[in-house]
Amino acid sequence: MTMMAFNRTLQALLACLLLGNIHAPAKAEAVSSWLVLVVDRSGSISDDELRLQRNAYVEILRDPAMASVFTGARVAIVEFDNTSEIAVAWSTAASAAEEYAAFAPVAPRGGTAIGLGLKTALDLLEGKSGERIIDISGDGRDNRD
Repeated sequence: MTMMAFNRTLQALLACLLLGNIHAPAKAEAVSSWLVLVVDRSGSISDDELRLQRNAYVEILRDPAMASVFTGARVAIVEFDNTSEIAVAWSTAASAAEEYAAFAPVAPRGGTAIGLGLKTALDLLEGKSGERIIDISGDGRDNRD
């Protein structure tokens, strides 16, 4: 899949997930949606595929055409392999894009522990009111947990 096709697919998915949550503007601090992007960085993902995933999320979070979709939303990003790591803590879409663009994990890439990625996402969403969404990007089955 090309970067452009991946971006279009991801934009459509995120728009569908979040469009139902756009309400009349309220206070700037009001959060109506919580979105956790869970990204596979395991060894089954090539360097090019990992770059494709990361760049696609950064571009979508930065895209002015998507800004209205992210109104009232907070975004966090989790990456997983043998472990799970919060790459970006709760922030606005624009801030999440900047933080994720600068993210460079040190840990080696290993197996596919999608369960750990999901657990981290669920932990992040615990106690949050409003719409709670988890979006997973990956290419394989869980082989660690």
